[in-house]
Amino acid sequence: MKRLLTVVALLCLCAFPVLAKSGEATFSASLWNPNEGDTTWSATGEYLFPLGPLVVGPSISMFDLGPVDGGSAGVAGEFNLTGKAGLFIGGAAHKLTGDAADFADYTYEARAGLKLGTGKWFAKLYASQVWSKAADGAVTDPDGTSFQAGIGARF
Repeated sequence: MKRLLTVVALLCLCAFPVLAKSGEATFSASLWNPNEGDTTWSATGEYLFPLGPLVVGPSISMFDLGPVDGGSAGVAGEFNLTGKAGLFIGGAAHKLTGDAADFADYTYEARAGLKLGTGKWFAKLYASQVWSKAADGAVTDPDGTSFQAGIGARF
């Protein structure tokens, strides 16, 4: 799986100069500040290339989950259900780095949300759940749903 993610991410990055005339670049973030416990945050950047209603491309993120922080790199994809604006569903797969790599090797994310704006700039709001997979193959189920807000630009 690691090789597949690496190959897909490298192919997307190599194809960037050719495909840069179209696609969508997004930056999204989330912040969780509970009454008890650690404040956590995450930030994700993606450049997704269009393949009809599907957009696919590289994804990079950074996060701080209290006692664990790190980053990740991988691939993401979204299926735009109602065109450039409106509802979408998607997912992502990432290889973890930093302290987080001591706890899990990969994360898999399912997401559903809304893109607002049909012009060059748009807002992106979505909910996601993340599963993690350790080196021994054990999968950790999500313990809740996270919500992200972001901005994006279409080229």
